[in-house]
Amino acid sequence: VYLANRVVPMLPPELSENLCSLVAEKNRLAFTVEMEGDLAGKIHSAKFYKSIIKVDKRFTYDEAESCIEKNEKWFSEIYQFAVALRDDRLKSGRIDLNLKENSILMGVENTITEIKEKARLRSHILIEELMLSANIKVAEFLRRKKAPALYRIHEPMDETKLETLNLFLKLYGFKHMIKNSSYIELEKALQEVSSHPSERIFNYFLLRSFMQAYYDGNAIGHWGLGFKDYCHFTSPIRRYPDLVVHRVLDAVLKSETLPYSEEEISQMGVQCSEKERIAADAERDIVKLKTCRYLESTGIKKFKGVITGIRPHSVFVELDNPPVEGVISFRHFTDESELVLPNDFSFTSKKYAKQFFLGQILELNLEKIDVEEIKIYLSPEIK
Repeated sequence: VYLANRVVPMLPPELSENLCSLVAEKNRLAFTVEMEGDLAGKIHSAKFYKSIIKVDKRFTYDEAESCIEKNEKWFSEIYQFAVALRDDRLKSGRIDLNLKENSILMGVENTITEIKEKARLRSHILIEELMLSANIKVAEFLRRKKAPALYRIHEPMDETKLETLNLFLKLYGFKHMIKNSSYIELEKALQEVSSHPSERIFNYFLLRSFMQAYYDGNAIGHWGLGFKDYCHFTSPIRRYPDLVVHRVLDAVLKSETLPYSEEEISQMGVQCSEKERIAADAERDIVKLKTCRYLESTGIKKFKGVITGIRPHSVFVELDNPPVEGVISFRHFTDESELVLPNDFSFTSKKYAKQFFLGQILELNLEKIDVEEIKIYLSPEIK
């Protein structure tokens, strides 16, 4: 679990940081997925085996980015392959949402010095695509062997959500209407809103329309990534489902008794999915808490923010600097018991005789920072 400036490891540090981790100039036991592919983004074969790896040097993402920038042969070639993999997957059904992540920079005594949008590096793409490839090939192999294992599942979106998404497009003046939940239709909508002021809001809304991913023993695929076969294999030090998959793959390759029954896999799938959600909530909450402390330290009282969510009793905004979430009480917009919401994307304020929309920019004042609730309360300046 990643808690802003520290990690709570799944395994004891002697394992997670040393014996099970790649260390330069040290022999380390590993599980290798060796794949052959081409620059058209197709993987033709894969084999799996236990190995010993001795790393010459560990690179940070920034160091690897520099090598790609300098067009160093090995990095350049493998990056071209990763881009080909990505392009092929985008064509065949992967939904690529344009959503930015925040990066928190820490100083002395665990204090935040800056919050900014995380840069999307080419070295990130390189690692992500190769890890996805390994996960796909392992899942495909285990499914064919009919070995009970944990798969990463993402079910297709509920088509009843399309009505709401089309209403969004209509309200914001777009002509394109989404006919079904196919990749082609959703991609058309994403292209339509690309570079429009409402793009980020539409991406958020589309993401909220998706089903939540989970772990299960039924290999029914990952809809959002467009993969028929998918599991988590590449992080056995930090994710228990990966460790389970390692044990199953090892047993299959050795023709040994399989380690888990279908019932045991089903139970682990439920527990791992629950624990994943708890961990994600903890990670979000610690970031929110650090953000509250950071905002207190800046002394800034005035902001600009964009409306990102609407509820009967709250309006959620994302500040432009720093890029954090705040909330406005409904009482700033109405004297009634709650906001009037004609749809999911707007509300009417009788107090100001105005309608407010998702994506609308507001001038804001800091009202209070509630550390116990982990919320930043703001008030709007409405002219």
